[in-house]
Amino acid sequence: MAPLANGTIAMRNSKHPDAGVVFFTRAEMAEWIKGCKAGEFDDLDTQ
Repeated sequence: MAPLANGTIAMRNSKHPDAGVVFFTRAEMAEWIKGCKAGEFDDLDTQ
């Protein structure tokens, strides 16, 4: 992840760096982190 000058946050998959970048607003990133902390994605397969 990297904060950009325009206030968005860029994220890429370090295992597949050529696959592209996804951009989030700070509000979107905050909600994603909140969901992670709440366990909303615990049922996803991580492999």
